[in-house]
Amino acid sequence: MSRIVRGGAFAVLSAATIVALAACGSDGEPTTASRDSSSSSTEGSSTEGTSTEGTSTEGADDAACEQKPRTGPVALPTADADLDAGSAAFRVTLDDGTAKCVSVVGAPDDDAGEWDKEADKIEFEFRAGDSSAGLVVTLTDRASGASDDLPTTVPGPYSDGFIGLQVDGGYFPDGWHDKCKLTVTALSADLVSGEFTCANIDAMDGGPFTDDDDDDGTSGAPSNAKKLVSADGWFVASRN
Repeated sequence: MSRIVRGGAFAVLSAATIVALAACGSDGEPTTASRDSSSSSTEGSSTEGTSTEGTSTEGADDAACEQKPRTGPVALPTADADLDAGSAAFRVTLDDGTAKCVSVVGAPDDDAGEWDKEADKIEFEFRAGDSSAGLVVTLTDRASGASDDLPTTVPGPYSDGFIGLQVDGGYFPDGWHDKCKLTVTALSADLVSGEFTCANIDAMDGGPFTDDDDDDGTSGAPSNAKKLVSADGWFVASRN
């Protein structure tokens, strides 16, 4: 069932997703933390790209990145589970001077999150985006050791999460799991969410979004950036 085929630095995944602006505050989406209610939605606020369904809209109003992920219980699934709704947003600074808020939403005909339950491990994968902008988060708890155990209470840190960020056609993966800090805020068969910070991640050629057979080629030329200087953001995957 798992879409994950990880080869050290990144995950290669097959399902198509789209990038769109997050409609904040809806069911299954994040909530606003100490923000004016007039900024609770960023729909239609793109500053670059287009708003046509299926194309990339990377620029988002800062309100999307100021949201906080939903919170929920820790109740690990006992079998495979799909979470069909998903969204994420993150502020990012690249070494080419790029600095912006990126907002992504999973495609309506694809699962943004998947639990894969096996005899020796349980793994969750979040993925939303395309070759212009996207986010991958993978949480893996192996039965053979305690170093990668998922948190038993939330919010709780998770030290072995994989995070990959797609910005302007460039992919920045935390391949060694040491450039990002992840805090999980919900962990169940119905809701997985969290927030993260990342710094000093080198760009790599290709990546799961540009290698996707369903990539629509909307990204144009890849970014000239060689390093992701910093990023901070959130993600939410839930069942509708």
